[in-house]
Amino acid sequence: MNAAKRHVELFIWTSPEFELIEKLKLADKYNLDILLQKTLELYASEQKEFFHLDDFEKFENLLKLADRFLMPAAKHHLERLIALTDMNKFKKLELADRYELNVLFKHVMDLLQIREDYKDMFEMGKKFSVKTKSKIFDDFFWGFGPDDVEKFENLLKLADRFLTSAAKHHLELSIALADMDKFKKLELADRYELNVLFSHVMDLFRNRKDYKEMCEFKTKFSDVIKSKIFDDFFFKF
Repeated sequence: MNAAKRHVELFIWTSPEFELIEKLKLADKYNLDILLQKTLELYASEQKEFFHLDDFEKFENLLKLADRFLMPAAKHHLERLIALTDMNKFKKLELADRYELNVLFKHVMDLLQIREDYKDMFEMGKKFSVKTKSKIFDDFFWGFGPDDVEKFENLLKLADRFLTSAAKHHLELSIALADMDKFKKLELADRYELNVLFSHVMDLFRNRKDYKEMCEFKTKFSDVIKSKIFDDFFFKF
């Protein structure tokens, strides 16, 4: 059957009876990988609108075409081709986000292995969807296993900058469960408006003695958090 399939691919590829878009649709529908690759390459080289475009624009036009004609196999093939190019990794990530290319997303994330790799992410992050921003947190930042105040704070800053409320809430719960001084937790809750974390920490204050230690930390707290602590104290006692 494989030999017969290759014969059909060759016939369709060389036949003048099929328009280029028809070849692409047939290749996608019947999983004709060789025909798919050759047709995509030819489509990219022959279409007038692709002339003078860089790799990013060419691949984006092909992805638009795959979406328009509902060709998942073509889209998956393009995804693998993009991964193998020398295109900027953040441009790849932009395409992965825009066209929901999960394999390409994972490929790019595997290239980002140290924090310094993320310096350019701040500017590029403005172009990403909320879903992709959240995945970046899950796949990359948590790979460093934050276990102290400084690391948690860096992640909270990034969550604020990326405007990712889901990631921030995830961090909030992780801080609550971390083996960290309760006053440090309270400081983070105050600085980043983490109401769930604040409630969790205040539940740890069960008697007047617990509140005495608050004196040395009080200058670090905002008026808003001081007011909440005041209310909590007099509600309990």
